[in-house]
Amino acid sequence: MLKRLAMQSSHYAIGSALVTLASVISFPVLTRLLTVQEYGTLSLLASLLLLFTGLGKLGMQHSIVRFQAEVRARKRDVAEAEYVATVLMGLAMTGFLGSVAMAIASFMFPPRWWNNSQIAVLLLPVSAFIMVRALDSGVSNLFRAQQRSVAFNVYAVAKKYVVLATALGVMFFLFPRLEGFYIGTFAAEVATTLIAAAYLWRAHHASIRGFSTPLFKAMLIFGVPMIAFEISGIVLNLGDRYVIQALLGSDALGQYSAAYNLCEYLQTMLMASLVQAISPIYLRMWEDEGAAATRVFVERALRFYVMAGAAVLAGVSAVGADALVLLASEKYRAGAVVIPYVVAGMLLSGAIPIFAAGIYIHKQNHLMIPCVLASAVLNIALNIWLVPIMGLRGAGVATLVSYVFVATCCWLLGLKRFSISFPWLEILKFGLIAFVMYWIVTQVSTVNPVLTLIFKMVMGTLTYSLAVLACDAEARKLVKKAWLPRLGRL
Repeated sequence: MLKRLAMQSSHYAIGSALVTLASVISFPVLTRLLTVQEYGTLSLLASLLLLFTGLGKLGMQHSIVRFQAEVRARKRDVAEAEYVATVLMGLAMTGFLGSVAMAIASFMFPPRWWNNSQIAVLLLPVSAFIMVRALDSGVSNLFRAQQRSVAFNVYAVAKKYVVLATALGVMFFLFPRLEGFYIGTFAAEVATTLIAAAYLWRAHHASIRGFSTPLFKAMLIFGVPMIAFEISGIVLNLGDRYVIQALLGSDALGQYSAAYNLCEYLQTMLMASLVQAISPIYLRMWEDEGAAATRVFVERALRFYVMAGAAVLAGVSAVGADALVLLASEKYRAGAVVIPYVVAGMLLSGAIPIFAAGIYIHKQNHLMIPCVLASAVLNIALNIWLVPIMGLRGAGVATLVSYVFVATCCWLLGLKRFSISFPWLEILKFGLIAFVMYWIVTQVSTVNPVLTLIFKMVMGTLTYSLAVLACDAEARKLVKKAWLPRLGRL
């Protein structure tokens, strides 16, 4: 089963790397085309879109992976064509309602609330994104639920690069400001999402008549309680931006957003592929092979996550400031102080599908809602307290503490329903190796900043990999299984 995880993870990793590469390409372009204040505005609007898109999906995206396993195992009297039709039509409808809700909100919120006149002007037009992004969620999660990692990657990568090319093309040749970015992005998202949805529709011979009202209701019953979970998660992820905007201003928000986005790009490229592959596998294992096999897989997956996560935390902390200045320019350097805290928080967040495996397996996702809601409130409260005292670093500390809280809660809840052992020894071992790697990498310096960054990355990768192979028998077994057959064919 680890072989399947490695295969699926490698597929997702390739896609994540290519998608993140597009983000890395656009990152220095946008940070230079836009002022620091405009970049902060872009971040605030992105968080608002996430908030209303979360409302617009009505939790349906959480149902897709779970119900796909039941449909495939023939535990529901629904054909694949009916399932696909229900998912796509259902998310198109709920997304439309989300767009309407944001459009109405744009008239209700006084402009002075935003402390930014540009947000008040753009709020109504960008509400159209919600329906498109809700449908996109249906397409992406169908591919992922069916474990069609190659199709998922083709769609995600093609969409990202078409959106990037269109948005930057409009900005360079038609409208150079934020308006141009949103016009190009919207046009490209509509085109790519509709093409992918049409492909799924035709491939599964779906039809409008295939829409299953009972299935749609069942998916809503499972998913709607997750709205509070998702909205709380969005507030946990992005609520600090409103506090920074109010207390420190748009320039500080732009610097913080650039650092946060860089962490997100790196975490997505390095770790998200592993997380994307794990939950569909253990959900299917639970249905097909039972609790014992599932427990073995989840525990080994968690161990592998700790091994990879320790390297990511130490590596990004060591090179984050250099990468931020190199990619975004010197004017964003002040945001680098939050990088270690934000990366650590993101890694904890990424581990929640593993920590809470028992909750996902038993369809009790609603139990996590109070945890995430409480952590979101904690995050806002800590930001209000720490940002005036510590500046941007306070926002980073608040992010980390909040994720520690929610991850701990989800772990405890998950253990009551599906007991797995916590890898304390692995955390200690890989943590010590990562600390040594961090110290070595921070000693590297050259006259050229590009060469410095490259040398640090190479040195960190070699140091951590060799140390892990020397100290960990499981890692050596994985390498032997992966490479010895290949070497034998040469």
